[in-house]
Order: sequence, then C-alpha cells, then structure tokens
Amino acid sequence: MTQTTTVVKSLSKKRESQLPSVWQLKGLKILFQVSKFIAHLKYIAPKYKFRQLNGDQFNIIGDNVSYHKFYKYENYLNVQPSFYKLFIYETNKKLQNIKKYQYFTQIILSILNNDSIILFPDSLFKKIWDCLLLFLLIINIFYIPLNLAFNLASQSYLFTYIMNVLPGWIFSIDIILHFNTAYYQKGIIVTERRKITRKYLSGQFFIDSFVILPFLMASYLQIQYLQLIILLRFNKMIQISNDFIEFFSLKNKQIAKYDLCKLIFLILFIAHLCGCCFYQLTKIEIENNIKTNWLKRFSTTSDIQETTNWYSQYILSFYWAVITMITVGYGDIYPVNDYERVFVIIITMLSCGVFAYSVNSIGSIIQNITYKNQSFKNKMMLLSQHMNKRGMNTELQMKVKKYFEYLNDEELEDNEQGENMLNQLVGSLKMEVYQDIYGKILNSKKVFKLNFSQNFISKIAPKLKEKRFGPEEIIYNEHENNSKLYFLMEGEINLFLNVKNYQQNQSVIKQLSQGDNLGEISFLSGMKTDHGAITVNVVSLVYLNIEDFLEIIKDFPEDREKFCLLKDNYQLYQSSRGLGIIFLSKYIHIFILQNTKKGNQCQGCGKYSHQIFNCHFVKYIPNKDQIIKRFLKQDLYQQRIEFTRNRIKYYNTWDCLEDIKQAVVEVLIEKEKLNSLFELETFINRLRQIEQNQVFESENNSTDLQKLDQENIQQRVQQVIRKGSRKYFFFLSNKINYLFYIKNKQTKQIIQKEYCSNSSPSFYRRQYNKKFLKKDFFKKRK
Repeated sequence: MTQTTTVVKSLSKKRESQLPSVWQLKGLKILFQVSKFIAHLKYIAPKYKFRQLNGDQFNIIGDNVSYHKFYKYENYLNVQPSFYKLFIYETNKKLQNIKKYQYFTQIILSILNNDSIILFPDSLFKKIWDCLLLFLLIINIFYIPLNLAFNLASQSYLFTYIMNVLPGWIFSIDIILHFNTAYYQKGIIVTERRKITRKYLSGQFFIDSFVILPFLMASYLQIQYLQLIILLRFNKMIQISNDFIEFFSLKNKQIAKYDLCKLIFLILFIAHLCGCCFYQLTKIEIENNIKTNWLKRFSTTSDIQETTNWYSQYILSFYWAVITMITVGYGDIYPVNDYERVFVIIITMLSCGVFAYSVNSIGSIIQNITYKNQSFKNKMMLLSQHMNKRGMNTELQMKVKKYFEYLNDEELEDNEQGENMLNQLVGSLKMEVYQDIYGKILNSKKVFKLNFSQNFISKIAPKLKEKRFGPEEIIYNEHENNSKLYFLMEGEINLFLNVKNYQQNQSVIKQLSQGDNLGEISFLSGMKTDHGAITVNVVSLVYLNIEDFLEIIKDFPEDREKFCLLKDNYQLYQSSRGLGIIFLSKYIHIFILQNTKKGNQCQGCGKYSHQIFNCHFVKYIPNKDQIIKRFLKQDLYQQRIEFTRNRIKYYNTWDCLEDIKQAVVEVLIEKEKLNSLFELETFINRLRQIEQNQVFESENNSTDLQKLDQENIQQRVQQVIRKGSRKYFFFLSNKINYLFYIKNKQTKQIIQKEYCSNSSPSFYRRQYNKKFLKKDFFKKRK
C-alpha cells in the first residue's frame, strides 16, 4: 500500500514539474479568464445573439416578417419548448387545463414547504379546506332531509359511502385542524399551541363535538334521524362564507349580488325542508293507518312506498312548499285531514316571516345597487347639460361620457374616499399608519432594502404620496427629466419607446403590473428617462419626490454616501449593477442582483450591464474595438500603383554609331531646311570652320541639356560629324531622299544625348535604347 502511494506521489510531482510555473500558481485564474473570454465572444457573435432572442425582444424589434413562435418551435432559437407547450402550439387546446394543473401544483408545494405545523387562518391550505367543508355542508343539509323522507339509501354502495360516511370523517378532521389553527386577538396573530387549544376548548369545540358525534353514530348505528343534527351547522356555513367575503375583499356590487344569492339559497332550503317534512307526514299517517292524505289524493303513483319514481313525489312536495311560502293560495294541492291542516298552519306562519324577510332584503339590496347608479345618472345629466350649453361636439360629448362611465365602473371615487379618511388621522397614529403602509412598499424594493438603513426608510415613508391616473394617461415621456420614483399599487402601465410602426405610435417594451416600480434610474441618477410610461387602465401610484428624498438623506451620512455611489455608478458606467451594496468597515462590496425578475434590468434582454437604449439585441450598436482594429490593420498594407519601369541598357558606342549619324543628318535637314546634298556639304564645311575657333565646354556642364542653347547643339552635332569617317557622307547622300520625305510629313522628334568632353574616350557612350532613339530626340526638340 505504501509503495503505491509513493508511486502516485512521484507521478504527481513529475506532472507538476512538467507544467509551466504560471499554470502551477495561477491555473484556476487562467481557466476562469479563458471561460469568461469565450462567453464574451459568444455574447457578441451575431448568430449567438439571434438564438438568444425571446418573444419580448421580437416585439420590441417589431419586424412583421419574423414570427417568434415559428423560430421557437422550428428549433432556430435556444429556447426549447416543452412537450406540453408543443402540443398546445399544434392543437391550440387544453390551455385552461394546464393552468389549473399549475395552480394545484403550487398549492401542493406550498403545503409541503410549510415547516410549521400551525396553520394560519389566511393560508392557502386553510382556505381550500374551508371551501371543501362548505361544499360538504351544503350537500348534506339538502341530502339528509331528502334521504330520510324519500329513502334514498337503496342507491349504490359508493354513493351511500360518499354521502353518509365520508362527511363524518371530514368533520372529525376539521376538529383536529382547529387545534392547529392560529387566530387573531386584538389584531395580533396568536401561534402558541397552548393558547389555541384553550380558546377552542372554551368555545367552539363543544358545539362541534355535539354535532359530529351524533352524526357519526347515526352512520354506524343506522339511526337516520340523528343525521338531522347536521342542520345545526348552518351557522358554520354562514361563518365560512363571511370569511371568504372578507378574504376576497369584494366590492359593493359584488357584495350585493352575494347577498341576493344567499337570500335565494335560504328560500330554496326552507322550501326544500318544508316539502320533505310534508311528505314525511304522509308516511307517518300511513304507518298509523290514516287512509286519507294529500298524497293519495293528488299523486299519480298507486304505491306510495315506490322509490323508483321518488323525484315525481318530491316535485309535488316542493311545489306545495313554494306555493305555501309565497301565500298565493291553494288550488290543486291542499291538506285533507286535521293533522295536515295543523302542519300547514305552522308552516304558513313560519313562511310568512321568511317571505317578509326575503322581500325586505331584496328591496334593500336593490336599493343599494340602484343608489349609486342613480347618483351617477344625475351627475351625468348635469354634465350633459353643461356640455350642451358650451356647444361641445356630440362625438366628443360621447367620449367624455364613456370615460366617466369607465371611472364609475372602476369605483374610483370610493378609493379616493378611503384615502381621504386616512388623511384625517392625526399625530403618531397617522405616522404609524403611513410607516406600516408605505414602509412595507419600500422594504419590498431591493433598491431601498439593500442600500439604505431601516431608520432612513421609516423616516422617508411618511413622505410618500398617492395619486391616481385614468386610462391612457402619460406619466412621463421619453427623454424627460423625471424627479419622481413611482410604485405601482393597482392597474397596469406600459413602458414604451417612440418607435413608430404600422399599428401604433409607440413600441411597448414592457408591461408593469401591481408591485412593480418605475422611474428608478432617472430618480437615482438625475439623467433623462430612456423610455416613456403610459397607463392602460385606472392606475393607483405611490410616488416619492427627489426633493423630499434629498432633504431627509442629509441627516443620514452613510445612506447619503450609498446614494451618491449608486448615482455615480450609473452616470459614469450606465450600469445598474450597484443596486446591492454592503458596507463592510472600510471596503465597499458591490454584488450583482442576478436571477430575479424585478430590478433595474434592460427591458430588452434582462441584463444589468446596460439599458434598453444600449441593448445589442434590439438596436444596432457596432463593436468599436473591432472596427478600430480592422481600420488599423488595413493601414498596414501599402496601396501600390502599377508602374512600368523603363529598363535602360548600356550599349557600345560603335554599335549605335550609324543610328546617331542618321539622327544628326535628320536634325540638320529639319533645322537648316536643306534641300540638296550640296547644301548639306556646304553647311558641314561651315561648321568645321566654326569648330576650329571654339572649344568644348567642361565635362561637368555637358550633362545639363536644358541650359544649352541651339548654337551649342549645332556645334556638338558638327563635332560628331567631324569625328566620323568621310565614308559616311556617301551613305548620307543615299538617304537624303528618304529624309526629305519625312520632312514633308512634318514629323517632329527629340533626341536626348549625353555628351562628354572632346578628349574623353567615352564621348559616344549613350544610355539610349536603339529602338527609341529617334522618338526621344524629336520629343526633346519640340
């Protein structure tokens, strides 16, 4: 074992020795930087950015040709739809079922994640349990009288178990849950099990036990009349229903509708109970050998004990009960003996009170519903009269009316009345109310919770104000100085950019709902807004002015330092990454708030490194570094122009002597206008005489062709001829006719020469190509 360990250690040491020293010391840092660089390359790559696009970014871009669902379900994007979503895309069905499934999964997870055994009265599980309990109570108070009167126990076993046995166990479990359910006392939640047990045993426990125990005994001992004790749970139904009304915070119209439904339910229940009792009276009469009864006289069934046609007998009983309760009178069904008449007298007296209560309740409900509508109609009538007096356009009047109708439906005035009532509070109670209401709002926002102290938040909370906006009202525009921080309490707001398309004037980049905040970037940085905000419907906003904020933060130096850091972070770097700042002694640690749906993210891609106006996904932003490097790289390559080099060769002087002599003769003929060979010889002799009296110029000045005058050129030509042999004049006489022919065509050429001194042995040395000798000579002459 020791040998293997030593071998492994030696191999590891050899591998470490083979690695460079940099990798041994900073291997993890190098790998981290490499992975970071690769991620950055992916982020700026066009193909990678396209595959990262989501539906909101497609909507912001507004390209009508691009269809996000097509790219998503055709595997062009990185977002892979699940099997259920793909099925929905193909069939466009079962959407509601999936939403319900997700809802119930959230309920189950909330139950499983509840670490405490104590149930809170407002918890989701408690509300679901109360809903189940209410449903069973409603079923039982209708089923038990019907079962006792019409003998429905002969139904299937499963039906009998569900209707007779299962409710008893559900009611027993409800007693156990009451021992584990917290309660409110003086506005404070009590979660101590000892206090919960004491309160339940001293009140509701004995009533529940008095109802549940006989109900269970009736199920197992077959004492059916004991099941009627469940009717004592009617108050439990009213309590549960009232708790639901309080929990859902129904509006006035909804409460009125609920009261009306509750009244109808009460009438139907009493009619159902009276009908079952009237039928049960007939059964008792038959058992006591009373042959004359209402059922024999008015029923079409020969056998009263027949259960297959029980619903027909129930309809007759229920019909009699309804007719009796509304006091219409008797005609087709009436009591036929004294027992039935006594029973009808009692029922009529009770139903008279129920009928009076019902009529009074219905009248008050209708009055409450119509009171607000009538007052609104009166206001609208006054408004119409005022607009008609002003001569307002009819179409515009209709728009105004519809707008106020919408505000009336949203119950805007009721909310304002509640706010006015809170404003009437004075002293410390008002401060506590505002700190509780608005302090929760500020603590729920990471901008305040992670950056500012609780003392500062409690101090700034009373400075918050509330304001309501109507539909399609602009809160602030794009590129506007906004000095307020808004918190959305109710309604919906669209954040837009002024990008016009074929459907609307603005391009909506995000929709805010309850709990969101807006305007935080311009509030903290003092810069102009990069987007606008417009309301969708009636909106309730809580806002904070920057003036009040700066006035209070002066008294909190540490909070003011954090605020300045946030402000500089955005002004200098245009980044909202500093929203989570923790001060530890002398050091400041800034961490990024990631994996959250709320915050100062880019509305286009959700990142914190930039905002929507600098988003690479919805706006073309060139890579400056790449363009600069590409431009600098282009300058390294020299732009060359094609140039044809004249290749000059050195020729032997004696080889080009014939051509030089011919060129000299051509120059003499052209310049002196000689017409015969005699004139040429005469001219050459004259040049010889002149040459004897002159001396060549120095060798250094012989190369300057531009400063030589015409006489020097003629002297040098004569010298060339003098140096030549006499035999060449015969050759020139043979060429004279050809030269005159060239003269008549008036061709002009230039020859360039380089002369040396007379004594120099390289006098006839030249650097001209034999092919272009004549052309250069006449060009120089011109």
